[in-house]
Amino acid sequence: IGPMKIEPVRRFVAVLTMSSMAFALQGCNPLDAFGGGVGEPGTTTTTTSVEPGTTSPVREISLDAMSWADGLRLAINVSLMAPVGGADIPAQRLVLDTGSSTLAFCDTNLAQQVQSLRTNYVSCNMYNPGGAETGYWGYFYNGPVNVGQVLRIDATDYSIMQKEESMPCTDGFQGIFGIAFAQLDSAYNGDDSQALVAGQTASCPSRACADLEPPLLKSLRGASGVRAFGIFWSGSQGLSEGSLHIGEDAITNKHYTTGKMLGQAALGELGWYDISIEQIALSSTSQAWDRIECKAASQKCILDTGSPSLLVPQKVFTAINKLYNANRPLGSISFTLAGWQGGPSVVLQFSLATLVEQQWIQAGDDKTGIVLGLPLWSMYYTVMNIDTMSVTFVSNVGDEMQPTDAPTTTTPGWALQTTSAPTTGWWPIFEEEESNATRGGSNTTSGNVSVVQGQKRQLHETADVWV
Repeated sequence: IGPMKIEPVRRFVAVLTMSSMAFALQGCNPLDAFGGGVGEPGTTTTTTSVEPGTTSPVREISLDAMSWADGLRLAINVSLMAPVGGADIPAQRLVLDTGSSTLAFCDTNLAQQVQSLRTNYVSCNMYNPGGAETGYWGYFYNGPVNVGQVLRIDATDYSIMQKEESMPCTDGFQGIFGIAFAQLDSAYNGDDSQALVAGQTASCPSRACADLEPPLLKSLRGASGVRAFGIFWSGSQGLSEGSLHIGEDAITNKHYTTGKMLGQAALGELGWYDISIEQIALSSTSQAWDRIECKAASQKCILDTGSPSLLVPQKVFTAINKLYNANRPLGSISFTLAGWQGGPSVVLQFSLATLVEQQWIQAGDDKTGIVLGLPLWSMYYTVMNIDTMSVTFVSNVGDEMQPTDAPTTTTPGWALQTTSAPTTGWWPIFEEEESNATRGGSNTTSGNVSVVQGQKRQLHETADVWV
């Protein structure tokens, strides 16, 4: 995320250390204390318009494509459900983000309307590795939410920000709806939160009490039928230019049934929707880069709607930059992904002229890794299946890639930048800890919280400061 103006009332300082913690963690409270008494412990109720005898959502949820900071983001409306007798709470417009896992609202006043649902745990996240630091902290609440006026999820966990820095809380956005896996949605003990009041220095803890199942995934895991979701984007800015398809609808909607099927790629579960990239190639020069290293602990390769660009290795970007400066035909860039369960590889192609003209491609680094950001969805409808751990790619109707020549207009400022960090998405920053759960550990439930046992995440041990 690039730097942006922050209102003084939202400014705070957070120093990341191992020894100085914001919360006096004397060991985490029993997790069955988590929750506000909504629903039976360990259950999630999903209600929507469905066929009799099933709890699998079948409708699509409209998404807007809006500008925030320095790029486009997909926006989804989510409403908090007030306790019995409470006033209606207006829907909040949130960034739909496959690169993070927490459902978090910017408006601190919302806390007053759901006070009885507050837990004794907090969410504290830093995002945007390699770019301008951004993050927040706020208490977790446990209660029902309504997603897009289509999907109601009961007894789910969400956070209301108490302090934030450079989060999507401006330009019409009011928070973030993370839909990645539980490893990125950590809960910390909030018994001693005096250090988190306005005007004092706050530190994110280094150890979490639990990793929580994000609302959308918790809903899918608790439903019968197809446990998958699909994301479509037209590639244009405006209202209802995208859609989120949940459950059966992910594989029965027009984008899936009328587009050209490319295939299924293997999908990891290291917190992000990580992929394995076998090759990156440029058609114009016949250059190809094989043996791409994709590891969670070093260079990540992920699918991220929260990033407004494709981030590629610097050597690839340098080659593109040379083509552009020489006014040579740009052709296409392709990413070859490892197939699901050893099946055929999946090749994704993009017009370089389009990426350059729209400023949809940037150089990544060791911190950001390789990111197939929002521009991916301008070309491909994707279906994430959390049962099979696969991602299916379908060409958007009429968007099959056609090779193009050099850009028809000059794109000021696009040339390779080496002095500033690239703009990236909102995947949380943490050190990877290897465990059995990291490679497919089991999910268990305690109280109202779905916990991924053995997967405690740790923030970077640096002295970086949010100011």
